[in-house]
Amino acid sequence: MVLFPKLVTSLLSTQTSLQGPPYETKTARGGCAPADLIANEVHTSEQSAQMRCTQLEGCKFYTWSADPANALHGAWFCRKDNYEGADGAWHFWRVGRDKVASDAAAKAKAKEQAILDAAKAKSEEAGKIAEAAAAKSKAKSQKKISQILKAKKMAFFY
Repeated sequence: MVLFPKLVTSLLSTQTSLQGPPYETKTARGGCAPADLIANEVHTSEQSAQMRCTQLEGCKFYTWSADPANALHGAWFCRKDNYEGADGAWHFWRVGRDKVASDAAAKAKAKEQAILDAAKAKSEEAGKIAEAAAAKSKAKSQKKISQILKAKKMAFFY
C-alpha cells in the first residue's frame, strides 16, 4: 500500500535511465495497433523496459506492467507515440516515451502551427485587399456610368 500515491507518481514522472535518454512516464495503460507494435517482451523493471525502448529502432512509446494479476512484467514497444491517449485508471501499469523526442516533436508541431497561422493571416489580409480593390473598382464603374447617364440626359434636353 502506497500512502502518498500522488507524491510517488510525481517523483516518477520523469526518469533518466542509466543508458538512455530521460523518459516522460506516468501511471497508465496504453497500447498500439498491431502494425505499430515493434516487440512484446518481459522486463522485470520499468528501467529495463526504458533501456530496451532506447535500443529498439523506431521505439517511440512503451507500456509496462507491474500488475501481479495481469501480464506481470510484460512490456510492449510501439512505433507510434500513444502517451497522451493512455488510460490512467490502471494503477499497476506504466507508460513512457523519450522526453527529448517528445519535446522536439511538440516544438516542431508548434512551429508548423505558427507557419499555418501566419499563412492564414496573410491570406485573410490578401482577401481584404482584394475586396477593397473590388469595391473601389465598382465605385469607379458606378461613377463612370452615372457620368455617362448624366451626359446623355443633358444631351436629350438640347
